[in-house]
Amino acid sequence: MKNWLYIPILFCTLITVGCHRQPPVVSAIDNNPDLSQNLANANRFIVESEETQIKSYVERRQWNVTQTPSGVRIHEYQHGTGAKIDWEEKITVQYNISDLSGNAIYGLMNDTLTVGHRQPTAGFDAAMLQLHHGSKAHIVVPSNEAYGMIGDGDLITNRKVIVYDVTVD
Repeated sequence: MKNWLYIPILFCTLITVGCHRQPPVVSAIDNNPDLSQNLANANRFIVESEETQIKSYVERRQWNVTQTPSGVRIHEYQHGTGAKIDWEEKITVQYNISDLSGNAIYGLMNDTLTVGHRQPTAGFDAAMLQLHHGSKAHIVVPSNEAYGMIGDGDLITNRKVIVYDVTVD
């Protein structure tokens, strides 16, 4: 019978412990300005290296490109005769994806997308706003506008610059 007296005490203790809020986590970066600076420098190096690779890729192909503010390059090799693509417009596209070495990552895909929904990537989406229906273009997307630090979880690795060869219907 005495054992039953401990159950309410145990119950109250569990509730009190379970409701205790943990203090906010202070990251190592907050406490170490040198680490923060080193990470910023490393990121800057990655961005500059990627930029050099993209410029070289475009120059080797002698493409006349337009560049978005985020660094996406668009080489429109067939100007579309249709209307310019608008924000929130549903479009049908065919595209394949390769890397800067010319290695195919994904073969021909057909998609219906809504422009402005970052499909399949933010860089691709931004480029669509520069094209017309019927356009054919190469779109070079820096990793930060593609699949970033983690890749797509399948064939696109982390920090991979990708190249779309796209036809807009």
